[in-house]
Amino acid sequence: MNASHPHVVSPRLLAAFFAGSLGLAYVLIPKEAELYGRLVADGREERAVELFGEQTAVISTLGLAELMRGALRDGDPAKAALYGEQLLQSGDPYTPADLGALVSAYRFTSRPEEALTTLDRLIALREESDLPEDASLAYERGNLLLELSRPDEAFDCYRALFAASEQKDHLDKLLKSLIQSASYSGRSPELRPLYENLLKESPEDRMAIGELASLHRAGADKDVAAFLRAALDFARLCEWSEAPDKAFDYYLKAAALGDQDALARCVALNEGLYRHTELGELLLAVVPVPDHGEYTLVLARILGESGRHDEALQFYLAHLEEHPDDGAVLFEVGALYEEANAEDKALPYYEAALAKSPEDPDIIVRIAEIHVDHGDYAKALEFYKSLPEDKHTDRTLEEFTLLSESLGDYLSFNRALQIDFARTKNPKLEQYLDLAESYRLNGETEAEFQILRGALHSLPNNLRVALELAEAFYREGAYVDAAELLATLDLRETMQGCALFIELCSTTDDYEMAAKFLPLGVEERFDFNPSVRIALAQIYEEIKRQGNADSLYASVPKGEPAWQIVATARYRVGDLLHAELYQEKFLSGTLDARPEDWTFMGDIYRSLGKEQLAADAYERSLKLIKNEFGLRRKQVSG
Repeated sequence: MNASHPHVVSPRLLAAFFAGSLGLAYVLIPKEAELYGRLVADGREERAVELFGEQTAVISTLGLAELMRGALRDGDPAKAALYGEQLLQSGDPYTPADLGALVSAYRFTSRPEEALTTLDRLIALREESDLPEDASLAYERGNLLLELSRPDEAFDCYRALFAASEQKDHLDKLLKSLIQSASYSGRSPELRPLYENLLKESPEDRMAIGELASLHRAGADKDVAAFLRAALDFARLCEWSEAPDKAFDYYLKAAALGDQDALARCVALNEGLYRHTELGELLLAVVPVPDHGEYTLVLARILGESGRHDEALQFYLAHLEEHPDDGAVLFEVGALYEEANAEDKALPYYEAALAKSPEDPDIIVRIAEIHVDHGDYAKALEFYKSLPEDKHTDRTLEEFTLLSESLGDYLSFNRALQIDFARTKNPKLEQYLDLAESYRLNGETEAEFQILRGALHSLPNNLRVALELAEAFYREGAYVDAAELLATLDLRETMQGCALFIELCSTTDDYEMAAKFLPLGVEERFDFNPSVRIALAQIYEEIKRQGNADSLYASVPKGEPAWQIVATARYRVGDLLHAELYQEKFLSGTLDARPEDWTFMGDIYRSLGKEQLAADAYERSLKLIKNEFGLRRKQVSG
């Protein structure tokens, strides 16, 4: 080749083409061909035609083909494309090699549309010439279709090529192109049967997880590299095409062969698939994984959830030997022991975990529950008390409430009810009443009134709330408030309301109010307790309805404690003889008389002028007081 004219065709080479394609007649003009080629290479085609005339058309055809190849060799694909186009426009014969060179020129000049058209002409020409199929041309056609944003056609092209390929272990590049075109065209599911058939031909596909892991440990990575790549590609494909179970199957195989990313995907996918058995088998084969202690814990958790507590503990405890301050694992070990019904062993681990995370609600609740199970209710209550208010659940609040109430810790009882009340958008009647009761138990009268008034405001027609508020007034001596509230209620259908009204009238000696508001025959409608029946009898006596009073007195059961109640009632109205009778019955019928019971007996005797009997009764009372005092001192000193 002439150095000053890089695209001029060698006379000897041109002569060889003449000899092979046109016959010996044209071999006699190498110098003319060389000159013609020089002129064309210099862009002086008109001068070339002027010198040699139209008879040089065949020579020009051969010269353009050679010039096209020369331009490609010299890195000028644009000029090569120009020569190739002139070659096709001339109407003279051209070879498959010529078309191949023109395809390359188009590719190098980023003209994929022209490259595809020329490639299709090349493939057709090869078929006409009975040349064998060239897989590289089909692959190039798929690439051009993909480049032209025609992924559906590209996929069909690659898939046909894949189906026709016999050496399936050398298809990495084709498989990647298949995946890409399938992804672009939304046809990824169609790849799965192709991959599955490919993988089934591999002996590794039939191996168990343990066998694959043994291959990796034996250093057979090179022997299984092709299968590993295909397994990973297939797993990713299944994941992209929403087949996570199948993806998990092949990530398992790839992980057993040592692929760390596949192991990570197995763990991640298992959270949704819950394939604990298979993942546990894999982890048993590969754990410990260098620099990845988290997989040891994953295995321990899987074994624990599968009921294999002893095996799980081995891995947990091995982890704690290296990381003794791992609070999360301390908690998990405690939970594992608890699940295995070994709460005594669980408790120290929970306590150690709580030392690392003092406000962790899960740990606090677990410890509290263990103390409840062991009957250590006071300890359990302390842990429920330490639980932040916003961390309580319905269940923990229920436990907190029951424990504090049963242990008489009314401050905690009140706090538990307040938490429950505050988090309820529309509190129910029982919540109002329970909270009011807790305030009463703690002596917080104003708070009790406030809650009950709030309940009455929220539930204005609720008779029960009104009666509870009236009772609260009565207990605190706010008799006027109690009376005014009761006067607004219809008491005819409520025993509680009538009983409260009777006690109020009896306490305040307001017999006119009783006569005005009490329904007639109320004692026949309701089964009042003895105390209320006696109070009502006293009211009847005061309003001159002695017959009703006598009937009520007669209806009170004559037994302890009713006898003392009757005695008290009779004493209050000056009926000393009956007071004496019933108090004596009471004292003779009880073994647990209190000092004040004998003091009351003495008061009755004294009012009747029976001084000696009164003195004896007072002496009995004094002895009981001394006995109680001595017993308390003995208990304190003991």
